[in-house]
Amino acid sequence: MTRLLDALWDVLSDFRGADLQTAPALAVEDLDGVCWSDATMALGATLWPDDLREVVDIHSEPTPGHPGMFTIRFGTPLRITR
Repeated sequence: MTRLLDALWDVLSDFRGADLQTAPALAVEDLDGVCWSDATMALGATLWPDDLREVVDIHSEPTPGHPGMFTIRFGTPLRITR
């Protein structure tokens, strides 16, 4: 059961390459644990609404072993460096 829930979370939290520019109001607090990508990944960059882009950057950390992939960690602000 745990594996099934982990697999479900992986699918629901994978925003790599997604175009979210016209998504209904999103709050970064609700995105904790979400994975997203920059333009260096084959899937392309995740496109965020303008009002979220800076906040997402502040609360994201590089995902180890996956260049161009980041994970949102709400709580402690982090600055990503590219």
